Amino acid sequence: DLLFANLSVISSKIFNGEDALLVPQQFTGLFDKNGKQIYEGDIVKYHTQVRETHVVATVKFEQQACAYWAKWSEIVDGRTINRYKELTATFGDGETFNCDIYEVIGNIYETQTF
Repeated sequence: DLLFANLSVISSKIFNGEDALLVPQQFTGLFDKNGKQIYEGDIVKYHTQVRETHVVATVKFEQQACAYWAKWSEIVDGRTINRYKELTATFGDGETFNCDIYEVIGNIYETQTF
């Protein structure tokens, strides 16, 4: 019992709270245009055809849609508008799914600007 109690204390220090040593991330099962795995909490960049601009977004899981989304905010006419785009996958070679419009550029745990 003492061993399991110690493991519980150690794991709570490693994974929980503001001072956690490790932050577990959920793999989405998707890969970016460079073949890099996309995780929940990743920061991705993609080029929009509509506005001919680059968007930087955070990957989040949307419970109601049961899907991963790229979410970002932008200011339009002085108001903050929350935007989102579902991470869509096209079947690639083998059993991988590729999101070839996205590029992982960081994550919310290591990139301080997010």
